[in-house]
Amino acid sequence: MSPRFRLHVPSFFAAECGNTLWKKVAQRCELDRDRGREILDELLAYPMQVHDTGGRIILAYELAHGVANPRLAVDDFV
Repeated sequence: MSPRFRLHVPSFFAAECGNTLWKKVAQRCELDRDRGREILDELLAYPMQVHDTGGRIILAYELAHGVANPRLAVDDFV
């Protein structure tokens, strides 16, 4: 990724990345532990602007219920 770009991510981004990679290693055996860690290190090395999600949780909760799609959760709307 070009250094002139910056990712804009919600405050739970790092935890979600870690959880996804953990699942690929521990549950699905799609990656070995070392490769999972490498990917996590690479993701977290990107320049990023972290946005607090606290002020948007109520709206995200309402939107998640409003679309009535069980595949979309609150964090999809933050």
